[in-house]
Amino acid sequence: METASDSWRRSIRDLYESFSRTDEELVLFVDNNVNTRAGTMDILVENKNQHQFWEELGSLYLAIECKNHRRPPEPQHFNQLKEVVRSRLSCSVGILVSMSSLTDSFRQRQGHAEDEGVHIFGIGVDDLGRMIETRYDEREEHLRSVLERQ
Repeated sequence: METASDSWRRSIRDLYESFSRTDEELVLFVDNNVNTRAGTMDILVENKNQHQFWEELGSLYLAIECKNHRRPPEPQHFNQLKEVVRSRLSCSVGILVSMSSLTDSFRQRQGHAEDEGVHIFGIGVDDLGRMIETRYDEREEHLRSVLERQ
């Protein structure tokens, strides 16, 4: 029987694979567990997609942080990701992937970060599951649709 921890590991592995195997050139997997002066990011990808949504964000890199917690992400998780994004040259976008749902507090912090020129998006467990179930050639569009709603 698969445990919750096994399911999380499988989901993150599938997320890695979706980035590295996308035909739309959304991203090229750069590295994982990347150290910055502000902390460590779980996944760093290079954004190669020229869709208007990605172009308007103006971020060559996307910093992705994965949280396998039953509770929603805490303010310190959001703030840590924001600081990691700010510390990476050519990066203004962070994506927090959470095993739980995102809160109204998370949404409020998004607006404050955007005022500072940093875009922090959230992917909860339901959106992550749907993305992984989506065909590889449709994942960029699905990811973009999730992020555009925020």
